Amino acid sequence: MNFDKYKNCKDSGEEWLFEIPEDWKMKRVKDIAKVNPPTKSDRKFEDEDKIDFLPMTNVDEVAGKIKLFNQVNYSEVKNGYTKFRNGDVLFAKITPCMENGNCVIVETLKHNLGFGSTEFIVFRTNRHINRRYFHYFVRNNSFRAKAEQFMIGTAGQKRISTFYLTVHDISYPPIQTQKTIAEYLDTKTEQIDKKIDILQTKKEKYKELRKTIINQAVTKGLDKNAELKDSGVEWIGKIPKHWEVRRIKDFTYVKGRIGWQGLKSDEFIDNSDYFCITGTDFKNGEVDWKNCYGVEEFRYEQDKFIQLKKNDLLITKDGTIGKIALIKYLPKKTTLNSGVFVTRPLKRKYENSFMFWLLSSSVFKNFIDFTKNGSTILHLYQNVFERFFYALPPTPEQLQIVKYLEEKASKIDHMILTIDKNIETLNEFRKTLINDAVTGKIKVV
Repeated sequence: MNFDKYKNCKDSGEEWLFEIPEDWKMKRVKDIAKVNPPTKSDRKFEDEDKIDFLPMTNVDEVAGKIKLFNQVNYSEVKNGYTKFRNGDVLFAKITPCMENGNCVIVETLKHNLGFGSTEFIVFRTNRHINRRYFHYFVRNNSFRAKAEQFMIGTAGQKRISTFYLTVHDISYPPIQTQKTIAEYLDTKTEQIDKKIDILQTKKEKYKELRKTIINQAVTKGLDKNAELKDSGVEWIGKIPKHWEVRRIKDFTYVKGRIGWQGLKSDEFIDNSDYFCITGTDFKNGEVDWKNCYGVEEFRYEQDKFIQLKKNDLLITKDGTIGKIALIKYLPKKTTLNSGVFVTRPLKRKYENSFMFWLLSSSVFKNFIDFTKNGSTILHLYQNVFERFFYALPPTPEQLQIVKYLEEKASKIDHMILTIDKNIETLNEFRKTLINDAVTGKIKVV
């Protein structure tokens, strides 16, 4: 896309901005907006009245929009939270939110009073600045990159000083040009969002297709004409007549670290001849060895039952329950932390590659949901996992199913990857467009 350039420019006086158009101005934020201004309501609220509340998680960081407000009792938020009203611009001062563009305009408050996370800074613009232009400006990459240099705190929890933001410079054109730029960006970003929505919908359909194909294969097999029978298990349904119904405990070796055995996270080391796998090392059904921590030799030797072998199948039992990873190779001798089971087939009754697809299916998810019984399950106990019933075809049929699913899933995964790349490209274009428009690099008027 080609854009015109401003003909006459001047030095902005700021290295991060370089030149700006000749008729643009430079001001400190506090000169064109109030920061964390007092916010009152014309209405008196009772403690049990419902009020709009905005947590960080309800902000679409990429699109710069509010997903929705939570409805909470006034008594829960009236003290200790950030107040704002319609027209205010909220800016996240904490990483990683600030890095990702977590900044929104408030427009749909029911009572013109809302509350939010204390990590929000509130800007209320004056007559010299269009609030939508200001919103786009503080989302631009150059502004954030400059501000990030002055963040303080520990890694992952750094915050930008409110005072620093008040004295941070902002460039802006005459008010009518601000409005024109804001309207242009509104139109263009809406078009980008619609394209992304279409791609996201397509992606979800491919993901659902993938699930359907896996579920069909591990419960009904590949022969559409096969005679079926009732499995007798609620989360399985009907299966081919010649298949068996088995439990994990019948033919599966299942072991996990007993407690932590004294193993602490501060024992993890970067350079070691021994790996220790955690659930966070699982990526796309495999182990991401690049991010695995090491442990001392005695930690590996401490428990021979969880010393891993090639083709072992791992499953998480804490945190995000049911994530799986198949060990296709071992770069080093490897053990487990306490949040992961290792499983192996016994008596050569099944192939672990088949079990991988089985545990990837909704059959296993339905089992986990069934065991919850209305509670929030936070841990998959070994005796519960061992009661998982599944449909087991003969070994030759297992291998046929594995080959079929590997081919089908690979094609679908490639389509999903292509969609993700297209979405990433659109998001990067949005960032560049906003950045260039509000810093005078391109002329959109």
